[in-house]
Amino acid sequence: MDVVVIDKMIKGPNRDRLFDAMDEVQQGDLEREQRARLIMQGAMDECGLKKGVAINGAEVYGFKAMLADFETMLEDGTDEMSDDLYEFFLRVCGTIAYGGLHGWAAHYPTTEAVRNLLECNEFGLPVRETIVASRPDILKIITAMEALVADAIDTTSYLARMEA
Repeated sequence: MDVVVIDKMIKGPNRDRLFDAMDEVQQGDLEREQRARLIMQGAMDECGLKKGVAINGAEVYGFKAMLADFETMLEDGTDEMSDDLYEFFLRVCGTIAYGGLHGWAAHYPTTEAVRNLLECNEFGLPVRETIVASRPDILKIITAMEALVADAIDTTSYLARMEA
């Protein structure tokens, strides 16, 4: 089982949490992998990482950083989304590239279009139904994205509401 940290060296207690998570994955069962992915996601959040850790070739995405990018995209428009968020939509949500970020943004120009994508991706399935059981970290992000687009007129940050 391959676990790689590629974005930056993690030190201190976060490094210990990642190594604990790696030990969980080495055991090889689904429940341990699920737990390891959530541990890694939490450690990534504490370090401000968006991505950079993979378990069995499947990337773990930082919850807080990805949601912050998503909120910014909802506020500023899809053509202003980060490259990392664009990659997330391509790799996780079942969309195609449309020639690059700006082509994708032209295809999904509004909050409603993004909501429709989450409800029915380009394979005709709700994104949440395409997430495999071993990836609860991704399901956590998708669930938060669904809440944000359903609640897009609320000006209170989703992350701020979670912390309250």
